[in-house]
Order: sequence, then structure tokens, then C-alpha cells
Amino acid sequence: MARHRWDPIAPRVAVVHPTRVGSKVFPSDPPMLLTPARARGGQWERTSTGRYVPAGTDRALVEQRIVEVAARLPSGGVVTGWAACRLLGAAWFDGLGPDGTTPLPVAVVVGPRGAVRRASSVNVSFERCPEWEVWQRYGARVARPERAVFDEMRQHGRREALVALESALAARITSLERMRATRRPIPPRVGPRWWPGP
Repeated sequence: MARHRWDPIAPRVAVVHPTRVGSKVFPSDPPMLLTPARARGGQWERTSTGRYVPAGTDRALVEQRIVEVAARLPSGGVVTGWAACRLLGAAWFDGLGPDGTTPLPVAVVVGPRGAVRRASSVNVSFERCPEWEVWQRYGARVARPERAVFDEMRQHGRREALVALESALAARITSLERMRATRRPIPPRVGPRWWPGP
């Protein structure tokens, strides 16, 4: 049965995790090392410093873009906001701005001592994200739904925050009861805790 274009639940898609130079490449028989020469050979595309995906990977997929950013994070880093909601299954978090074409930066939490290279594709928070708030989706560490929705809502004014909440509720990744049960003090919308890309 064909999927309706306004279905709020995102279908599961295949993603390719970036391979670091010097790592074994799977699947291949026998497994081979991704050397710098192989990475430059035209059969691989660079996603970030020292990380590559095979040429022909569908990098236009929203989930693929998120997984590529997640691969750059330090060990305690977590994807949150709209990107976590998308990996959790909410289709209406499409990663595009209000104009429908501009890609939104992927929001990540790295903790007070974390670091990630500055890029326009990433919106970094130095807040803490305890392990009990971390789930795994598509092989990436993501904030649990309530934290992800909260982090997305506080980036917007009231109207857009309500749209984010309703999008998450329509996809059934959380509920009003669970959102109410996880009340948080709301810090300023824009402040020293969030470090947007250039």
C-alpha cells in the first residue's frame, strides 16, 4: 500500500554510516582497510574530516544527513531537537526551514567539556544530557523523545513551538502526559548555551 504524503510517521530507510580512514570496510570479502589512497580514488565521498561514505550513497536523505553529523560527535555527544525527532520516526520534521528549501542545522548536545568542529550544518549545545535521556536510533545516539521535542520547542516562538509539539504527537513518538511529566525550567531562547554554526 502506498504511503500518504502527509503520513506523520516516517518510514524506516537505509542509511550508510561514515567510515573513518584506517578502518575496515564492510561488506567486502575479505574486509579491506579504507586507506587515504582509496578514499581519494573516486569511489568514496567525504562527509567530514577523515570520514567517507561510498560514492552513490543517497546523501539527500534527511536521515543520512543526521547520521553523518552524529558520526562527528565526541563520545558523549547526542543528537537532539528536530533531527532526533526524525530519527525517532516523526516524518514532519523534514530538516527544512519555513521556506521549504533551506536545510536546518542538526542540533546536538555535547556537554560542558565536549567539542565539535564549527560548521553551518550543526547547532551545538554545551548543556548536559544524562545517559538516561539517551536512546539509540539508526546507530546514532539521540535524545529521548521528550527531551528532543523540548529542545526543538525552545528554539522557536510560541506558534512554531506548538507546531513542533503537534508534529511529535501526530507521529506518536511522545504524548502530552509524558511531556507534562518531564517539566523543565526553560532557559533563554538564545544565549551562551547554544552555539550556532557560522
